[in-house]
Amino acid sequence: TAVFDNARVVDRIVADNNCSAGTNHLLSMSLHSWLVNTWWVTRDGADVYTVWEGNCHFHSTVDVEYTQSPFYLAVWPELLRYELDFWTGFAKDGTVVLGDAGKDTRFLSHDTGAFALASGQAYHHEMPVEETTNFIILLYAYWRRTGDAAPVKAHTALVRQFLAFIHACDTTGTGVPDKGVANTVDDASPAIQFGRDQMYLAVKTLAACVAGAEILRKGKDEAGAKLCDRRAAVIRKYIARTGWK
Repeated sequence: TAVFDNARVVDRIVADNNCSAGTNHLLSMSLHSWLVNTWWVTRDGADVYTVWEGNCHFHSTVDVEYTQSPFYLAVWPELLRYELDFWTGFAKDGTVVLGDAGKDTRFLSHDTGAFALASGQAYHHEMPVEETTNFIILLYAYWRRTGDAAPVKAHTALVRQFLAFIHACDTTGTGVPDKGVANTVDDASPAIQFGRDQMYLAVKTLAACVAGAEILRKGKDEAGAKLCDRRAAVIRKYIARTGWK
């Protein structure tokens, strides 16, 4: 009942506009297309919400849900919270990407499965820096948008490991990752998808450091927060110096 009640609330929010009939028909079609790709189930007594990535049928692809997050944050933030909690079960050991340099770090998978199974990444390779930064930014955005700090408190230790992984992916001292840099522009040339020192990931990493500092401060980890602040300052200089290219 709660699902249908809130669905009606969302419908009213979306419909409250002065757009043309054609635009509202498009919005309606978009919402229905999204709805038929959603799953809301229970696992071990807990609510699990996940979304297929269109005709790929990947479950809760982190970068795709990142771009969809303004919708959740505007009208139904609880759905994003379910995803944030669910994603944490798919974090991986940083040594998978970095070897010994990734000891005691973690990174996030690209997705949580495909078709009728949500039991592990189905995509054929990792996109570790991008998806890990996406999670940190989304966790922060959810907290600041809703005032609900429970997910931040629950996942601070994991965020600390995520940040350690991102920091370890920079081996040149610029603050910008040069390891684990495969990104989600998977219809691009190899140079764009796998290039080192990407400005795209520089901005993502900067945002994750800023958000991560606030999350760690909330968790009373001032030393970790200051490390993020220093990293952010280094990345800002890098972007200012080379971003125009």
